[in-house]
Amino acid sequence: MRKSLVILLGLAFASASQATTVLLFDDFDGYADQAAYAAAWPAATVGWPLSASTQPMLLDTAKGYSGTQSVHGVCTANGEFKSYRNFAPTEATADQPIAFSFMFELEGAGNRSYAEIRAFDDTYPAGGLQRLLALGVNNAPEPLTQYSFRTYGGGGDAWQQGTVARQEGWVELKAMIYPDKVDYFVDDVLAHSSPQDNVGIQWNNVMLGSGITSAGLDAWYDDVSVVQIPEPATLAFLALGGLFLVRRRV
Repeated sequence: MRKSLVILLGLAFASASQATTVLLFDDFDGYADQAAYAAAWPAATVGWPLSASTQPMLLDTAKGYSGTQSVHGVCTANGEFKSYRNFAPTEATADQPIAFSFMFELEGAGNRSYAEIRAFDDTYPAGGLQRLLALGVNNAPEPLTQYSFRTYGGGGDAWQQGTVARQEGWVELKAMIYPDKVDYFVDDVLAHSSPQDNVGIQWNNVMLGSGITSAGLDAWYDDVSVVQIPEPATLAFLALGGLFLVRRRV
């Protein structure tokens, strides 16, 4: 009976995995040099608002989370170090939310270092901005000791400090996008939740770096991921429900 249960659960999660749509993933290990990286992640030359850049983030060939490379950049002035990448326009639905995540490491004092997922009504750099989510650290509101999250458009609550304190080393920052809200996580701990009307919104862009002076703070980014997945809570509930039923019968 237990063997059958293991097989059943394995098949269920394998099926869920097959249903996952990878919209974007990059661990930055495949780039031979800065030029190769910049070709895939160009400078974000058009800003909405105040976030244009004259140069992309910098490829670090000696530091990474899952491999040996990542990207970073210290913005000493506005208009430095911001890269972008487009992906296929995708709407977050109730049973197929979108997960945007990346590994993030801070070094030094300062603020305003973050990554964003955006929705434009055309392919960036064309089109107008409809929605924006930012995850990282910002210079407001107080206190400046937590990770920060910005929810722009659709009734979002703008910049907010989350409930998880900043820490040394790599952490995973993640936004789960639903039709009516966004949940933000730090290493899978819920740090903030914001309402946001995302019905009909097509997410299609990721930006790395703030493009705004960070007061000396350096930040590294790795394993950038955008996926559309079956609702994880529903899958977990079904799997655990099956487990409890079988155990009651044993």
